[in-house]
Amino acid sequence: VGLIVGVILVSTGVILFVMLPVLRGDWAAMGRSDAEVTEVDARKQAALRGLRDAEYDLGSGKIDQEDYQVIKSDLARQALEAMGEESAGGHAADEGTPTDGAAKPSKGSAAKGAKSSASDSDRLEAEIERVRKGMAEGRTCSECGHLNVKKSRFCTGCGGRLGEVATAAVNPVSA
Repeated sequence: VGLIVGVILVSTGVILFVMLPVLRGDWAAMGRSDAEVTEVDARKQAALRGLRDAEYDLGSGKIDQEDYQVIKSDLARQALEAMGEESAGGHAADEGTPTDGAAKPSKGSAAKGAKSSASDSDRLEAEIERVRKGMAEGRTCSECGHLNVKKSRFCTGCGGRLGEVATAAVNPVSA
């Protein structure tokens, strides 16, 4: 008899615990928090991971220098487009605006072309260096490419364990 009463009490407690949010009227938030990865961030991270993988392939001899340059230029263009959208503040892809990479040139854009391509190249190199530094310190997740804060043991993006490939990620081209 005591066992039956105990089972009933425990099961009632579990049911109440599970139903408590429903009884209180709690609902899941439909908005997106700032910590979530946007489509622009995902495209930038994918392009940067692609650059990293191309460097590994070049260093291991899977591809030659000519193929590497073609891959690098394409991925660099994709990363720069994503970084441009990110820095513009308006995530057009998140708002449903088409982003086919065909930016409309404004007046005087030809004169600005050389300056902007140099600054874009510098921005891309700085971003690549930031990701490499994070990988060398074991802060960049090998699964999702998310750069975590120092002394993190797990990725805040995907939950994977950090720091396992830090020694191989210092400079893949010189390996």
